[in-house]
Amino acid sequence: MKLRRALTFLFQDPRWVSKLGIAMVLNLVPAALIGYRLITGSPSAASVLGGVSASTLQATAFDVLWAPLVGLAMVPLFGFLLRITRNVVAGHDVPLPEWSAFGGLLRDGLKLWGVVSLWALPAGLARIAASPLAGDGSGGGWPAIDATITVVSLIVFVVQPAAEARLAVTGSLVAGLDVPAVFATVRRNLGGYLRLPLVLLVGFGVGIGLSMGLVALVWRALGGAPSRREITVVGMTVAFVLLLPYTQFALYHLYGQVYTRAQIQPRRHMR
Repeated sequence: MKLRRALTFLFQDPRWVSKLGIAMVLNLVPAALIGYRLITGSPSAASVLGGVSASTLQATAFDVLWAPLVGLAMVPLFGFLLRITRNVVAGHDVPLPEWSAFGGLLRDGLKLWGVVSLWALPAGLARIAASPLAGDGSGGGWPAIDATITVVSLIVFVVQPAAEARLAVTGSLVAGLDVPAVFATVRRNLGGYLRLPLVLLVGFGVGIGLSMGLVALVWRALGGAPSRREITVVGMTVAFVLLLPYTQFALYHLYGQVYTRAQIQPRRHMR
């Protein structure tokens, strides 16, 4: 896995500023949704819809539906990211893809949104089904259900990059949802696919930490006294607008790298 290449390849495109800038502008809507979610916290379904006994189920359903809603707002960017992965697998990561053929961009983005949403669906439905059993939403008394949902979510977290890369290369939604083929791809480069989540978590952690620190410094330099919650909300929103597109460019470059490695593994074993 060539991490340095993934972090620097976009700067070799003479027009990287405008291409990354477009991604940042497109991120404004999902960033607003993220900020709203952070400010409001868990939805008070009981107060809005009535029926205290149903509040846990309603809140859980909102949480499950909220992520696809954010993803839908990112459809154009999703299409661009698929183009990055496709180019890496094809062996030419520079220059960056163009923000052109917008119809194709939207079609690819919708397919990626569909793949991401459908891979997350089993764990999401399990949470909705289990929420009434938890009573107050704490999950207490049903550790086996919670553990199962966690394990499924972690497995999806590891294998989903392979599904997305298959979609990028083939353009086929069916290929991205072909569970046996996706797992076969992961098995051929298990080490690479296990490292990807670690790179993702460390990258987002560092980015959000730097963003929150910068927000706190600027806010206090201007004479403000922000609370920890305000720093968190503003810092994460700023990180989502400014840092997420760059991080995603690098991440989908890595998706292409790891997928390519998985494709050549069988040949090495045959030697």
